[in-house]
Formats: sequence, C-alpha cells, structure tokens
Amino acid sequence: MARLLGLHTFALAVLFCVASGQPCVPVYNTTSSRIEGKLNVHLVPHTHDDVGWLKTVDQYYFGSRQDIQLAGVQYVLDTVIPSLVANKDRSFIYGEIAFFVRWWFEQTDTIKDAVRQLVAEGRLEFVNGGYVQHDEAAAHYVAMIDQTTRGHRWLNATFGKLPTAGWQIDPFGHSSTHASLLCGYLGFDALFFGRADYQDMERRRKTKELELLWRGSASYGTEADVFTGNFADGNYNPPSGFNYDWGSWDRDNQIQDNVCLEEINVDERVEQFVQACKRLGNMTRGNDIMIPMGTDFTYSNAWPWFKNMDKLIHHTNLDGRINVLYSTPSQYVAAKHAYSTPWPLKTDDFFPYADCPTCYWTGYFTSRPTSKAWIRSSTSFLQAVRQLEFLTPLTLSQLKPASTSDVDSSLKLDKAPETVWEGSRQLAGEAAATPLIGPASDALEEVVSLLQHHDAITGTEKQHVANDYHRRLHAGLGKGIVVPVYNPLGWERQELVRVPISLAASKDWTVKGPDGKAVQSQILPTSSSTKRVQDAYISASLAHKHHAGEAELVFLASVPPLGYAVYSLDASSKRRAEGNAFVSLEQSWSDYRAATSELTEDLAIVANDDMVVKLGPTGQVTGIQDVSSGASVSLGLSLTAYNSSDALGPEPRKGPPAPPSGAYIFRPDGEKPSGDPLEARIAQGPVLTENRVVLEPWGEVTIRAVQGLSHLEIEWTVGPLPFKDGFGREVALRYTTNLTTGSTFYTDANGREMQKRERDHRPSWDLNVTQPVAGNYYPLTAAIYLEEPGFAQLGLITDRAQGGGSLRSGELEIMVHRRTMFDDERGVGEPINETLTGCFDCQAQGLIARGTHHLALKDTYSAATYRRTLQQRVNDPLVMIRLAHLFQVNESSLAHPVKVDLGALFEGFSFESAVELSLSGGKELSQVKRLSWQAGQDISKRGGADSSAGQRADSAASAAHTNFKVPPAYNLAEADR
Repeated sequence: MARLLGLHTFALAVLFCVASGQPCVPVYNTTSSRIEGKLNVHLVPHTHDDVGWLKTVDQYYFGSRQDIQLAGVQYVLDTVIPSLVANKDRSFIYGEIAFFVRWWFEQTDTIKDAVRQLVAEGRLEFVNGGYVQHDEAAAHYVAMIDQTTRGHRWLNATFGKLPTAGWQIDPFGHSSTHASLLCGYLGFDALFFGRADYQDMERRRKTKELELLWRGSASYGTEADVFTGNFADGNYNPPSGFNYDWGSWDRDNQIQDNVCLEEINVDERVEQFVQACKRLGNMTRGNDIMIPMGTDFTYSNAWPWFKNMDKLIHHTNLDGRINVLYSTPSQYVAAKHAYSTPWPLKTDDFFPYADCPTCYWTGYFTSRPTSKAWIRSSTSFLQAVRQLEFLTPLTLSQLKPASTSDVDSSLKLDKAPETVWEGSRQLAGEAAATPLIGPASDALEEVVSLLQHHDAITGTEKQHVANDYHRRLHAGLGKGIVVPVYNPLGWERQELVRVPISLAASKDWTVKGPDGKAVQSQILPTSSSTKRVQDAYISASLAHKHHAGEAELVFLASVPPLGYAVYSLDASSKRRAEGNAFVSLEQSWSDYRAATSELTEDLAIVANDDMVVKLGPTGQVTGIQDVSSGASVSLGLSLTAYNSSDALGPEPRKGPPAPPSGAYIFRPDGEKPSGDPLEARIAQGPVLTENRVVLEPWGEVTIRAVQGLSHLEIEWTVGPLPFKDGFGREVALRYTTNLTTGSTFYTDANGREMQKRERDHRPSWDLNVTQPVAGNYYPLTAAIYLEEPGFAQLGLITDRAQGGGSLRSGELEIMVHRRTMFDDERGVGEPINETLTGCFDCQAQGLIARGTHHLALKDTYSAATYRRTLQQRVNDPLVMIRLAHLFQVNESSLAHPVKVDLGALFEGFSFESAVELSLSGGKELSQVKRLSWQAGQDISKRGGADSSAGQRADSAASAAHTNFKVPPAYNLAEADR
C-alpha cells in the first residue's frame, strides 16, 4: 500500500552519534492512550478550509492566487493521507465535503481504498459532514438541512459512516436551532466551536463552563441536548508557538532533538507546551482537554506537522507530567461522557458575538443585502422544483443531461438510478429505490448548498469572490427549469403577482385564470423608486431603456395545495371591455387630501377588508388597525442612516484605536433619522392600495395593502448610498409604535423557533453595555415581533436575512443596507462598498437594494398562528417528505403533537413501505444511537449573577484533578480573525 500511495518503502536507519555511540534521534513512541490520574491532552489535527473567502472556491482548491493567500486544498489531502498511512497512531479530521468530493474523484482506486481503510479505523474522521460549514445567523434552517444532507448522503454512500460531532469552529455566533436541530436531532453526540462573546468566555473560563450541555429547544425536551465545547482561546488554533505549517512557522517552534547537532530545544519546547496544557486544564472540568492542531488551510504540507507532533508526544510523555495522544472529537467526547457527571446547562444561544468592547459582529447580519435576497429566493425555488420533480418523476430514459460531458459513459439505462452531482462531476450509485435527482435541480442544489457557507451568505467575502458566487448561482438557476405559478405548501393560497408591462401597444390588459375567465386585475404606474432603479441600470449600461416597464399589471393568483395554475396576460384590443384591468391613477398626497376635505386630522384609508391604514398630513403612515380583532396601534416609519465609524476609535478620542464598521463589525458613530417625507403619492384600485413615500433622496418606502391579505407589505428601496463625503452609511428601517413592550422582543433562530431577547441583557452573564446599538442587534433570518401582553402583537417577516432589534419600547429597527469605507480588520481586507458594476475600489454608482417586510398586527391569541403561516408563505416552502411542525412548544393552541396520514398526503401514489430517516437522510432513525448526558445548573437562568458553580460542581469528573500552577506570563489566546 505504501508504494502505491507514492511512498517509498525503506528500512529504518537510526543515526548514531560517533562520539557516544548513542542514537542521534530516538525512535518516536506515539502509541499513547488515556491514563487515569493524569491530564490527558487530546491532539486533534485539523484544517479549516473556507469554501470561498479571500479566494474563490476554485482558487482555494487548486492553490492559485497565492499572492492573496497561501492556500491549496488539494495539497492538504494529497499529503495528509500518506502521512496517516505512514504511522498508524496518527489521526486527522476533515469537514468540508465540497472540497473532499472534488479531491476524491481525482484519486486512483488504490488511494480510495486507503482512505476507506483510514475511515474504517477511525483515524480519518469526518466532522459536521455538510457540503460546507454553514453560517448560523443568516442561513435558513431548510437550507442548513439541505446542505448537510448533501454531504451526509455522499459520506454514507461512499464510506457507510456518518459524523457524530458538530464542528462549527469559524461561524461568528451560534444559534439554538443549529444546536437542537442540526446537532442533537441530527444524531450528533457533541458540538465544538471557537467563537463566543469575550465577556461570556471570560466568565466561563473562571467557572469551568467552557464545556456544557446545550438544550437549544424546549420543544424537543432533553431529546436534542448536545454536549458543547467552546475552545478556550475563542478560536481554533494550536497554542502559540506550536503552529507547524510550512512557510508560516512561529519563531523557534519546530522541535530540534538531534543530539548530534546543535541548538537542541526539546526541554524548552516541552516546558512551554506543558504550561499551555496546564492553563487549559485549569479552565476545563475533568482530566481531559482537547487541543486543535491546525487552523485555516493548514497541512498543505502535512509532513512538518506530523513529524513535530510525533516529537511532541514522544518527548512530553517522557517528561511525564501530562499525557499526550493523537485523538479525534469522537474519542474526546467518549472520554468526557465516561465521567458520568452533570454538566452546566445552557438554554439560550450565543448571539450576538463580540471580541472586544467596540467590536460587535452584527454588521454581517445585513452585509450584501441583495446577495442575501437572491440566496433566499433561490433556496425557496429549489424546494419548489424538487417537489415538481417528485410529482412528475423522471426516468433515465426521459432525462436529458445539461451536456453529454456531465454523465459518465458507464451510466446505462439497465443500471440502478444514479445520483448526478453536476457541480462536482460526481456519480455515485445508490439503491435502486432512490429517486433520480435531475441535473437541473442538482446544479441548483449544489450552488445553494455552497452559498450557505459562513463567508458566503454572510457577505463577508472579498468582492471578486462574491462575483464568483453570483455567477455560479446564475448558472444554477439557468438550467432550463420552467415553473408555472406553483404552490409548494399544503394549503390553498392567494399570492400577489406583479408583472412589468408596456403601455405603448395597449393601455388595456386582461388577466385570465385557469378556467379561461377574467380575474380582477389592476394596472399600477411605475413608482419613482422603480424608475430610479431603472435609470441607474440604464446609465451603467446594464440594461436598455426599451426594457424598462412603464407600469405593473397586478392580480391575485389562487393556487391549490401542492398544485399549480396557469394565468394568461393579454393586451386587449377593446377599450374598457368587461374584465379589463383597472387602471390606477397615482395622485400626490396633497391632491388626494384636498379631494377628501379633511385637511388636519389623520386620514383613515380602508386599505382592504382586513386592514385600515391611517395617514398623516404629510402622507406618512401614522397608525394601523386589524379589522378582525379590532387591535389598533400608532405606527411611524422612518429611515435612519448610521454613520459608519472610522479606525480612530470612539469619541472622545481616548484609548487605543477601535476597529471601524466593516463586513463583520457594526460600530455606528452617530445617526441621522429621516424627517417629514420629501414626497408622498397614493395609488388605489380593487386589487391593492399603495402609499409611496420618499424619505430621503436615496430612500423610499411603499406601504402596500392587498385585498384578501390580513397584513401589510412594506417595500423599501435604498441606495445608492452617498459616499463622496468619505463616510460610510448603514441604513435601518425603523417602526415606531405605542405598544408598551419594555425591553423585551423576539427574534427567530434560522426561521425555526422564536427567541426571547431583552435589551442590554444576556441570560448567561452580567452584560457590560459598551455598544448600546450594535450590542442589541440580533440576526433576523426570517422574523421579529413585539408584544404587549394581553393586547396585541406586531410581527414582521423578512424576505432575507437581516440584522435588527428593539432599541426602545414599542420600536423595531431592521438594518436594510450597508456601505462602509474601511475594512474592519477581521481578515477580509476590504470594505463593504458594493457598486452596480461589481467593483469595490472604484467611483461607480453604489448598489441599490430593494426588499419587502410583511407586517401583521394581531391580538395576542391569534398572532402566532397568523405569523407562522405568513412566515412559511414567505420563506418556508418545505420539501414534501420532510415534515416539520409549524409551532414551537407553548407558542399556540395548535402547538401539540399531530398525526400525519401519509396516504392522504401522497394521494395518487402507491407505496410498499415507509421508513423514518434521520434528519439528513443518512440513517434509519431507529439506528441513530446518541450518548445521554446529565444536565446540571441552568446557567441561562441565573440572571447574570456571579456564580462559583464551576468550582462547586467539578465533582467526580475532576476529583483526581487539581489546579496547576502556570507562569503568569503565558498568554493562551492567539490573535486571529
């Protein structure tokens, strides 16, 4: 095997010192295992390979553009595998299946056999196992499951083995949905990560709570509890001085132990390592600690790593004070589980994340807003296409591949169906019962999975990488998929359809439904914000003026559950014919009010049968009322532009410089809220009513009430943000009401369950408020709401991931667009300065972003039902055979277990059997066996009070373990992005 792997077989030759006759170097003993009564140090060799960040995914894989970053993933795997084969004690873990699949299909059968053997022995261990290491703030839970499933299906088909540990070492905060759904419910025994708030970690280091039991969801009870480890340095690096990567060695960190040569440093190296381990041991319960040996894109030459780790294990174990061994997360978790002791319990999440008093990583919740919108809509589109493929199943004989090069010539029609991964040219045979996934949807699945990566959907990549992501997404969507008006949900729905039209040929249009009869429709003149967007694209030569629609034809489409409907739009030759679209007249607000003769009081407009909107003297909204419940609140809308801070630090200019706002960090330096509207216009008709308000030269808001819908659409158009004055702008849309909500509000966790938030408060520790705005921003993947108990709830559903919060009682604030002038010194090396032409260091016109908030006011008894249903309509078109309960525990009267009749759900299909699988489809659910853990004190309910629980509860786990003395000069933390 060694020869076939490219290794040279050789006889062991031991050099001897001529003077003493003793060996110059020892034969290294790396066969260590756990020793009771000693501090056991589990070395976990790993690499973290971003699937795009500073370089594109291809550049990272091939190792090109080394002028940007020294990184080449193919060489990592090329050298790690023979390094493992060379020593049976060595181990390695890997997580990014997007890269591993690429490498795998370039290997010979002999290499593949060697890898299979390493996996079977547990020496090559996959962690997470998703296509990418997804983000936990901006990614929707459906997309998180999908990208994980993509990786797990390949691992199961290739190795017959799935991961048992989560490895989210790089994301910038951690969600309860990931812990409960993508770890516990997925079948993982543990989760490990690097980043958590610096105040939180400072406390938990002292109380020995870096390792705990995380109960992310009350809805699952203890079923989804997951053992969670937070690396003590807040990152995922080896101790300072022990990075053995080729070309990036720290000073004097290699171990020099050839006694026939000079400058031997074994004693010095062992002493520094022992002290580092003792310091970590003082923060950890029990006699086992884990040290990640690697970081970003390390091991492109694995030999220096393993050679030095062999020496480190050998010489440190000879020293005898601690016991060092090669290990993996699963081996480490098994050691921890054997303690049979309670672990601190956490029931909240790890948002927001800050790594210094002025460094809140809450900007990325909104960074690259148009990219976030495109990814979200593509995710929803993918789910709908999958359902259509299932409802109209393809066979191999019917399937036309995107190109003949995409399909292996060995694929024959008499074989079992194959799964085609066009994006990675993967062909993996699966069971004959597995349905075929068509190349069109698979190409889209591949890129949608890719874009859940924590430097993709977050908007924290370089501009040229963002451009590459968008090119791939465009290609994934452009595979010839044709979808009619389709409803992927399990109930009938009515949705507003808006189609740009030209009035040059005809000013009369008719919309006909599936039965050929005319349906109510309305022609709306193009708004000033739409004209501004059109003009910007025309001036940038990105569109032709003939492509600009003069109006919109709007109508409500009724679509049956899991069904589709076809509507025809025709330019009518008959003026004012029955069934023609109603032509709306857009009026200025002053003209409209003059016609009503009500010049001073707020004007109540009956927007539709369900909502009443009140408008003030200048045309701005002043209040809304829900007709069915009678709930009524005052409401004000404004745009607030925060000035992005520079790199000089907060005012007054005292102390060290602080990072400016950038791709990751939001650090505002003053704000300018919009005043009275610059212009207000209104358009009414039988389908909808629009109140169009210009708040800034670069910012407009349209309040839209649609007949038959019990909520409002708030469409915002922001940009290009001014930049010639040298200041960045971070723009929030603010909703101000008279609801009495105090400091409490609620945000969603990845579109799944809602999390209670309190301003200037953290459940797990006593928060020192240093950034009253940025420190109170949370990720909004899909929703946020305010509630005055016993009266009303104001819920807001977003169409993309955004950041926001409630900075005052009765107020919501959602950041919608960002343009910064500086890099925030967290690694990406660029500001967020998006332009229409895709360059960031040019004078091109800035990007214009447009989106929609769905605003619903309901009484507290019916609010959850309406909000959840609305959220699913906007964000959650689920794959048909992945069933999810709509409500979390205690959220609604409907929040109780239900039985599902699969026969009724799949009417028209015949089934021989049904098997319940794990969440990623990798195993039968009955085969998933998880470790059971004991829960101790709930640190999320101690109100931030100081606690010595860590010292009190160390119990049997550390009875034989005493605190070690460590030289005070040793610094555990190592700076990194």
